[in-house]
Amino acid sequence: MSVSRARLRSSLDPIVTHARGDSPVRLDFARIDDAGQSLVWAMVLMTGLVLVTWKILPRTRFYGWTVAQGTQQVEDGYTVQTAEAVLEAIGQQGIAQSYLRPSGRGRFNDKNYDVVTRGEFLAKGTPIVIIQAEGNRYVVTELKEES
Repeated sequence: MSVSRARLRSSLDPIVTHARGDSPVRLDFARIDDAGQSLVWAMVLMTGLVLVTWKILPRTRFYGWTVAQGTQQVEDGYTVQTAEAVLEAIGQQGIAQSYLRPSGRGRFNDKNYDVVTRGEFLAKGTPIVIIQAEGNRYVVTELKEES
């Protein structure tokens, strides 16, 4: 019985010839079969990993340490900055609350903002003005006193 299987298998082996056509190459079905099994196992294990991550991970202590669990509600003081508030910030004058190298803190009308300069370093206490605002990014420059 094993002889007939071997004969059948050898008759079904496709022959692939090189571009020159002079030396035939037989495909090794055992290696292709091993590669197929490896691919199927990888897919099964990956599906298992996804299911474990999706169903079990959220119940672990590690998940609680790495993922924020709370929400930010308006009642708790969290607000979204409006486009009008961003535009109103341009031109405000204030004082650098920290060294700006090039980022730091600035105080404008009793409010502290995280600010950045255009690359220059400014000392703490330097008068500054907001020249550009994009979302919560405020670009400042030193306020030059006119004489």
